[in-house]
Amino acid sequence: MFPKAHAAAYVSMAFRIAYFKVHYPLAFYATYFSVKGDEFNTEVILKGRNAIRSRIFDLKSLKSLM
Repeated sequence: MFPKAHAAAYVSMAFRIAYFKVHYPLAFYATYFSVKGDEFNTEVILKGRNAIRSRIFDLKSLKSLM
């Protein structure tokens, strides 16, 4: 019984997140970045597309070393 209830709760939460992301994007992203703000690397983002791609490459290479 637990796996079905857990799956149903997970899917209903995914629908809620999608609804707010589409219909209330300002509120969604304000909340998202206030909660996950420490994980958002502003320095890399502000440097542009090439810096982002470089950072992704660096992270993938670190992952392959593990």
